[in-house]
Amino acid sequence: MVESKENVACPKCHYMLDAFDTECPCCHGEGIQREPVAETKPSVFWPRLKKAGFLLLFCLLLLVPCFKVYTLNQQDNVREAALRYIVGPKPYSKAPEFTGIGFVSFDGQDPNDAFLRRFQGDRFSVRKLSQAKIVPTRNINRQMDRYVNPLFRDDYIDKDTGEHGQPLPLGRLHWITPFKAEIESPLVFGGEKHTVIRQDGCWTVARSEQTVFF
Repeated sequence: MVESKENVACPKCHYMLDAFDTECPCCHGEGIQREPVAETKPSVFWPRLKKAGFLLLFCLLLLVPCFKVYTLNQQDNVREAALRYIVGPKPYSKAPEFTGIGFVSFDGQDPNDAFLRRFQGDRFSVRKLSQAKIVPTRNINRQMDRYVNPLFRDDYIDKDTGEHGQPLPLGRLHWITPFKAEIESPLVFGGEKHTVIRQDGCWTVARSEQTVFF
């Protein structure tokens, strides 16, 4: 006889059983018949996901220093490609190819000697910016022209030889991907942003656009 949802009577001796009795404590009958509960296996999804997350984190921690070493090794290659593009002939310009002296700087700092040796034998000469003596120009028009970049309003003269040159400054290098970077270069009238990419093991300027106006 069923008294409640929690308690039922033993069908053999009518002893009141608790809801969780599997056999009658009085007559040791079968007690309450229940459907067998299927054994649940522990889920393997979350342990595998956790393991994959730790593995991914470990790989990222390894990639960060590797990427830093890679960029340090490649940054001068990117700068060289940008500099050669700046001084080289342009298909959209009638200006002749630069064959003079250029005083190079990277974000206001001198390049190292190894970088300068890359240009030995070229038609133009590159030297460190600190090698130049900056003197006010006698060109009144250049002094008074407010559209001229201040970096190009003065004259740059080699301290040792007395030769005149021009500044070739490059700005800070920004990495987009391991095979793509952007670098800016001031010009007489404004500036340019160069997108340098790596193709077939060589760095080359893929796009250049004017970014600064005075």
